[in-house]
Amino acid sequence: HRLHFPPQLLCSLHRVHQKQEELWKSNVEEDIDLATEAQALSATAMNLHWSDALLAETEEEERESSAKELQTEPTTFADAVTGPDADRWREAIVRELTSHAKNNTWTTVSRPTERGKRVIGCKWVFKVKRDENGNVTKYKARLTAQGFSQVKGVDYHQTFAPTVRHATIRVFFSCVVQFGWRMTQMDVETAYLIPALSEDIYMRAPMGMKHREGECVKLNKSLYGLKQAGREWNSNLHRTLTAKLGYIRSHSDPCLYLKKNNEGKMIGMIVCYVDDLLVAGENGVVNSAVTSLTDTYKMTMGEVTHFLGMKVEVNKETGTITLTQ
Repeated sequence: HRLHFPPQLLCSLHRVHQKQEELWKSNVEEDIDLATEAQALSATAMNLHWSDALLAETEEEERESSAKELQTEPTTFADAVTGPDADRWREAIVRELTSHAKNNTWTTVSRPTERGKRVIGCKWVFKVKRDENGNVTKYKARLTAQGFSQVKGVDYHQTFAPTVRHATIRVFFSCVVQFGWRMTQMDVETAYLIPALSEDIYMRAPMGMKHREGECVKLNKSLYGLKQAGREWNSNLHRTLTAKLGYIRSHSDPCLYLKKNNEGKMIGMIVCYVDDLLVAGENGVVNSAVTSLTDTYKMTMGEVTHFLGMKVEVNKETGTITLTQ
């Protein structure tokens, strides 16, 4: 623990060092009653004490630190299913595999024998989710493809996917304030698993999934870790926002979508950052967008409080939005 000494103790120490320096510089012998200074320092030091509240707080921090050390994140599948939190990690693995089965992410097939066809690897990634106080909220297991083994022109073609500019986000909030729009935040669950793949990609069967010897999986949908995963999701979302919802992609920022009425008046906006969406506009426009999006994707939504590391404070009484980073 770090000790914090009171100012009077530091001043006393400083005085002793000052007197010693003066003695060395002047080369004059003079008696310095260091005993008196030592007694003063001792008396001051005796006044240092840890309060019961501080000791209790320190002990609590030590207990929390020990608990967090026990809740480590395994780096391999074997560590996860045999470690101290094996039951929780097994549940997380089952949830992930069940999600892929419902999503029809892959089909189990025999390993390809055709020339040029290759089977890429996969890896489990384990993460302990915590709240703002550091308390564990969820054990998350995610299956990722080892995209580094993909071959350009065979397993993928394009990889670029745009991300929203911070200037665009500030303009978005300015428009919300200026036009008095309603605003909500939406998050697409398992976004990268939604788009269908145009390439034939074979992947090693993940550990924990029952399969026969000589079998692998053929991906029907995109998967985390694939080089084209981000681009495929962005293309899927773009088609939904333009073809289904009737929004227009901005020429200034490809992650900003605009909604206009028949007279050309701006009545709504959507800002996208991967699978995080900010939806704003007139009440009817926002209601229509939310309904269409929830019909298309599995989503969570709520009030805008944080976005891209920024704290967003909306004051409806004053009609202002404050961003803190």
